[in-house]
Amino acid sequence: MSAAFRPSDVITARFELSAPMFSGQEGDKGPAEIRPTEIKAALRFWWRALAWGRGVRTLQALKEQEDLLFGAAADEGRNGAGGRGQGAFLLRVRMKHNAGEIQSPPEPGLKYVGYGLWNKNKWARPSLKEGSVFSVEILPRWITCKTGRRSLMDEDQQSQITDALKLFGLVGGVGGRVRRGFGSVTLTALTHKGEACFTRPKNLQEYCQILKKLVTDNAARGPESNGDVPQWTAFWPGYEDRRGTVCTIVHFDNAWLNKIGDNAARLNLNNDPLVLLDCVGGAFQQYRSWGRNGNIAYKGLRSWRQFQADHDVSKGEKVELPVRSIFGLPHPYRKAFRVVPVLEKKGKDRRASPLFIHIHKIGTKYICIMNIFTGQFLEESEKIKIESDVHGKEEKLAFDQNDLDFDVILGLLGMSDSRRYRTPFEVSKGGLIFDGKTDR
Repeated sequence: MSAAFRPSDVITARFELSAPMFSGQEGDKGPAEIRPTEIKAALRFWWRALAWGRGVRTLQALKEQEDLLFGAAADEGRNGAGGRGQGAFLLRVRMKHNAGEIQSPPEPGLKYVGYGLWNKNKWARPSLKEGSVFSVEILPRWITCKTGRRSLMDEDQQSQITDALKLFGLVGGVGGRVRRGFGSVTLTALTHKGEACFTRPKNLQEYCQILKKLVTDNAARGPESNGDVPQWTAFWPGYEDRRGTVCTIVHFDNAWLNKIGDNAARLNLNNDPLVLLDCVGGAFQQYRSWGRNGNIAYKGLRSWRQFQADHDVSKGEKVELPVRSIFGLPHPYRKAFRVVPVLEKKGKDRRASPLFIHIHKIGTKYICIMNIFTGQFLEESEKIKIESDVHGKEEKLAFDQNDLDFDVILGLLGMSDSRRYRTPFEVSKGGLIFDGKTDR
């Protein structure tokens, strides 16, 4: 090991893929791989998700702390030593077990949540099957100064990184369509300074306790919110009539499972992550899809058609913002009709979904966790518009983000405050970790 590091400071985490991962871009021919850059990006994301709890309230403060720890482009920031670019640590990824590529074609529910991964009757990207194992090593950098050698990561920053590794391994993932459950990872071991600092949950109750403690321990460090709303994806408690982050384990309504008429699926639901994710995709589709001729593309189910107004807008019969835009933008309906964000940054034309689906392995079983991050949807000055061939004047079709309502997503979990939506999902008994109301 390089003399620039002290072996005793290394943080090592071990992960298992709990759902298939797709790497690279469409059309890539090479074998799938888990790149250090992808893991570092994921750790940045989940580090930010805990920053609100640590008391960070502005994007500027977030970026300053992030640059010190993770590094920044040469024209964007500097590290603690006064240089530019490098962060306070290096990161290594080691593949421990490659379970191979996914070969079987997807069921309809997998196609729905894995939009873009299956194209022209084949998987469009290299993949790694569930069960693949890899480790991540965090090596704090040391520098020599007038007073001797010192680490660029202080104790608090090392704690922040271990917390980010834990959160990544409890609700996160890597690769394509990660917000819809693909590439989900399960943390199996974590050591810091040669000692274990994570105990893998053995059951649903332990999983809930570990995740809740991780988030609330970080929240205990920071001040209470005074009505601010996170401008990035973050765990936050909400305030007054603004619901905070929702996190829960879900299962399926028995009546819905009976309707799909697939006994094999029911028997393997918690034994096979692909079966579980397929059912998630089918249920998700039935909740939000208008369908075709009254049917959705899943096991002969009829469409519930809960969002009539959205359908009318796409046909030119109404001029209003489709409520399902809250699931993420762009929101395409057909070739010549889609809802897109009007963003300040050129070249950026999307707002990723605030709904995160995660498949987690506990023992030999698999569970589904959903997170809904209810922070600011777009920046204050940004708008949403409809690109359409059925409306006349485009200026009529610019909308404010305040026209959107998170209740549409909350309805997926039966937690909407404004109306009761039909949903195939149920919150698992004892599985509600944060409801965005009582955690304040």
